[in-house]
Amino acid sequence: MTRARGGIPYHGEIIIAVDPARTMGEKRAGQTDSAERLFNMIVEQGARLPSQRRFAEREKSAREGVEIDRKLLTDIEALVPKATG
Repeated sequence: MTRARGGIPYHGEIIIAVDPARTMGEKRAGQTDSAERLFNMIVEQGARLPSQRRFAEREKSAREGVEIDRKLLTDIEALVPKATG
C-alpha cells in the first residue's frame, strides 16, 4: 500500500518532560551549557538531531511564506464566517 507524503504516520510517540529546575537545582545553568555543547558537537559531525529539520523548515516558512494551491485557499476562505456590519 502506498500512502501520500504527509499522511498519518504509522507509529506511536512518547514524550517525557523533565523540569530542569527541579532535577538539577543550582547546577542547571552549567548542565544546560554542557548539553548545548554536546548537541553542537553531534551536529558538527554531520548527524541530525531530532526535530532539527522541522525547526529549520518552520523558520524558512516564517521567512519565505508557504505556497498553497489556489483551490485549497478558496476552500479555506469559504470556511471563514463573513463579517457582517
